[in-house]
Amino acid sequence: HSIMIALPQNPKEKHPFSFTSTDKDSYLEFHIKRYPSSGSFTQKLHALKEGNSLILAEMFGSLRYQGSGVFIAGGQGITPFLSILRTLRYEGRLAGVTLLHSVKTSQDLFCEQELRSMLGDKYIVTLTQENKVRYGYGRITLDLLKECISNFNSPFYVLGPDDFVAEMRTHIASFK
Repeated sequence: HSIMIALPQNPKEKHPFSFTSTDKDSYLEFHIKRYPSSGSFTQKLHALKEGNSLILAEMFGSLRYQGSGVFIAGGQGITPFLSILRTLRYEGRLAGVTLLHSVKTSQDLFCEQELRSMLGDKYIVTLTQENKVRYGYGRITLDLLKECISNFNSPFYVLGPDDFVAEMRTHIASFK
C-alpha cells in the first residue's frame, strides 16, 4: 500500500509514498529517494529530525499478492515490493519468487544486500547508465526475461515509470 504524506507547514502539499515495512513490524518504514532540486519535497523530508511530525493522509493501492511469481521493478517501483518480499521471507514463502530490478546506476539501489540474501541468484539487477561487474547492463529485455524466467504462467508484478510498465506488459503478453 501507499499513503499520501504532507508536512505540517504545508498540509495541502501531499505526495504518495509506498510502505516498505510489513504489517508485522512495530514501525512504519519508507525508502524515499532524495531528489537534488533545492526545496523539493524529498529534500524537506530528508531534513526532518527525530521528533518532527508528518501528516499521513489517505492510503491507497491496488497491488495484491497473487502467489509466487516474477516481480519486475523499474527504479523506485521496487519500494512496494519490499514489503511483500519481507512478508514472504518472514512466512518462509520465497520459493518460486524472482525479482528483476532495473535502475540507472548502482547508486540508485537500496536494500541490495537484503534482497541478495533473500533471493540469491533470483535477484537480477540491470543498470541502464553504468556498466559494472555483478550487474547486467541495459534495460530489461524480452531476451533477459526468457533467460531468467522458467514459469511464464506464474503471476507477474510490474511497477515503475509508466513507459517501463507498458514495455514490460508488452513483453509479458508475448509469453501468453
